[in-house]
Amino acid sequence: MILLKNWKTIGWLVCGIFLVACHRAEKLALPGVDLSAYVLEKDFRLEVVAAEPLVEAPVAMTFDARGRIWVLEMREYMPDMDAQGEGGKNSRIVILEDKDGDGRMDRSRIFLEGLSAPRALALAYGGVLYAEPPNLWWVENRDDRPGDRILVDSTYALGGNIEHQPNGLLRNLDNWWYNAKSTACYRRVDGKWEKETTAFRGQWGMTQDDLGRLFYNDNSNQLQGDYLNADQLLQNPHFVPLEGINEQITTDQRVYPLHATAVNRGYIDGVLDEEQKLKRFTSACGPVIYRGDQFPPAYQGNAFVCAPEANLIKRNLFRSAEGRLSASQAYPDREFLAATDEAFRPVNAYNAPDGSLYLVDFHRGVIQHKVYMTAYLREQLVDRGLDSIIHYGRILRVVYEKNPRSPVIDLSQLSPLELVEKLQSSNGWTRDKAQQILVETAPPEIVAALEQVALDRQFPLGQIHALWTLEGLGQLSTPPLVELLASPDTRVAKTALQLLSVMENASLSSDVWKSIATMLNQKNVSLDLQLSSSLGQLASQNQSAAFGNLYKLLQRHTRDSLYYSAVIAGLSGHEKAFNGFLQSQDKLADGGVFQTMLSEVLRNIEQNLRFRQGLAASPTKDKMTAGLALYRQHCASCHRPDGRGITNLAPPLYHSNYLEGEPEVLILLTLHGLQGPIHVNGQRYDLNAVMPGLTKNEAMSDEDIAAILTFTRNAFGAPRWIAAEQVAKLRAFTPQEGEMYREASLWETAAQLQKEE
Repeated sequence: MILLKNWKTIGWLVCGIFLVACHRAEKLALPGVDLSAYVLEKDFRLEVVAAEPLVEAPVAMTFDARGRIWVLEMREYMPDMDAQGEGGKNSRIVILEDKDGDGRMDRSRIFLEGLSAPRALALAYGGVLYAEPPNLWWVENRDDRPGDRILVDSTYALGGNIEHQPNGLLRNLDNWWYNAKSTACYRRVDGKWEKETTAFRGQWGMTQDDLGRLFYNDNSNQLQGDYLNADQLLQNPHFVPLEGINEQITTDQRVYPLHATAVNRGYIDGVLDEEQKLKRFTSACGPVIYRGDQFPPAYQGNAFVCAPEANLIKRNLFRSAEGRLSASQAYPDREFLAATDEAFRPVNAYNAPDGSLYLVDFHRGVIQHKVYMTAYLREQLVDRGLDSIIHYGRILRVVYEKNPRSPVIDLSQLSPLELVEKLQSSNGWTRDKAQQILVETAPPEIVAALEQVALDRQFPLGQIHALWTLEGLGQLSTPPLVELLASPDTRVAKTALQLLSVMENASLSSDVWKSIATMLNQKNVSLDLQLSSSLGQLASQNQSAAFGNLYKLLQRHTRDSLYYSAVIAGLSGHEKAFNGFLQSQDKLADGGVFQTMLSEVLRNIEQNLRFRQGLAASPTKDKMTAGLALYRQHCASCHRPDGRGITNLAPPLYHSNYLEGEPEVLILLTLHGLQGPIHVNGQRYDLNAVMPGLTKNEAMSDEDIAAILTFTRNAFGAPRWIAAEQVAKLRAFTPQEGEMYREASLWETAAQLQKEE
């Protein structure tokens, strides 16, 4: 009996422990994170939407039509300082839900698990698009469980370090999905996924504004972007635009962290200030153009940029001049959001169904991958105890305290007509999602309602979304577009002109050309830029009118490479005819600049030289094809696939003195890295970044480095082979400055080695 009583006691004790554990798990599932270490702009509030254990190591997210959050968790990233176990297929996609309606997530369900280093996430056509290197997949969503899976692209992310692979999957206004660090965009037509080549943009994260212009960044450049939407400057495959894509939107890279900062190159002069605080971006990522309706009007269209290395969020204000865009920091000496919590790692920002701003906080101590981690940073991380902060994750929300959040509407329950009404919402997220649902599911009879919204001048942004929805449905017609050419809203008129110029079998009356003449007479730089891009495409309808108006634009914007680029891009297929037209006119007062550009394109056409082709890996293993794949993985993100470099990040390789001289200097800088200002073909480059060396990258053999350099020299410089033996020999010639060479000592060392030979 005593034994029985003891067992009963033990049983009750076990039950009690179980109940306590259940209660504790329930409490843990509620975000109770201390935010006292976070400093936010006045009148704003930071809220926790979800935290561990509901979510762990989030890197990307998206909202579904019901307002639920789908999160991509990269759980196997850097499990320890040596990245042991990183390939463990431990990542997953989870669905977060707010069951009690209090604005915080209280339920997490796994949709898909067993993933390895997933890169991007999007919802489309009743399923989930996700990137898991090297593939891009679409998997059917069957009541929140994965169904049939379709391989969309087997070359989405071919190899390379985990920090340098495509990502994003941004569904743009033009109904295409775009990606950072990639030359590919995607669209589904008649049930089949299509892939097209686009410009190589950014590194981590991508966003759009109300006109569908793309914005992105790289580690050292907080905001870059395009001046026109929908790849208009890439219409001509024989021409590389001189301006308008990959533009530096802001040159001010300053950051204002609240504490001494542990960053990878902190030992380099000028990286940290006298208080050991980071001075400029080194890991800029996850930008978003705010398009919600919960913040004050002054915040509409602002650019917010994540700086996980400095534990902060930057705010930028846009301005426009001469058809170009630029931005400046909102505050001269502080940040919109900053924290002394060193585990606060914002990596992506998003507009939301409630009109607020959401932040994905990776929330861990180590974000630098082992491949590029310096000994300096490793020591800093260990000393600060940051190496032990893992298995966390946060979804945060920024709200304006004086305005309520909009109620989250379940768009999946709305009829097509109700969705058409949502195209006029004041919240950009709602407009985007309504457009997507309509394009994917709308019946043909919805066309009339869409055309009605397209002509409703009270809501210009609704007009634009209605037009692109019609485009996505393949239901655009000429009459509404012609009428909208005369819109008093420049944004609507530009959209109508752009869509009219790409319509197949469009029949244009004389009224169209009268409207175009009226647009031209306004002398509006934004309209002029759209006219420069679109008129060449309309030349097949009326060559005389199109060419005459283009000539007027060239006279108005003489020596302006942006407008020159737009004209040549739009002339695709009509270059020879326009060249003949120019011969019959007075010469442009630009010293022959435009004529030289056009003549080069004509030579490219004659030689069948095309530029709108992405670098793709070949299955063969010779030095050139192996080097191409390796170049794409390790070098193209900074130097671009065409070797022409990126402003403020990396100099051009194309026919540079570094490639066309003796090989020693090229090998040394590739092995050991390069810092400070450099000179390429006589031009000085003061870059915001350093060239990291590959000598400590255990995954890169002498043969791999030789293959990269052989490909690079043959593709962009003087053809010449580099042998693995040459690479092995120069590994020992480390720079005296520390971990990286400076330009002077690099050339001196290379010259000495050449003498010794």
